Amino acid sequence: MVNENMNQQDQQKQQDVEIKERLSHIKNKILVMSGKGGVGKSSVAAYLSVALAKKGYRVGLMDVDLHGPSIPRMLGLKGNIGPGGPTQSP
Repeated sequence: MVNENMNQQDQQKQQDVEIKERLSHIKNKILVMSGKGGVGKSSVAAYLSVALAKKGYRVGLMDVDLHGPSIPRMLGLKGNIGPGGPTQSP
């Protein structure tokens, strides 16, 4: 969890370490990427996540679009979710 007394650069470094640690325990990762906007990356990622979850897989979905994350809106999630934050379900 990020310490409020740390400066922004140190907080970012700590978050990076926490994310790397969490990702190291995940066996399979699927990335949906494109250099072009508006081609359906978020839709593909959301539908794929839901389909895998319905098949019984444990699924995590991370939207790294800093300018306009749409995954929380698409799945009806609310609140501030960070690397140490709570897990939320639609």
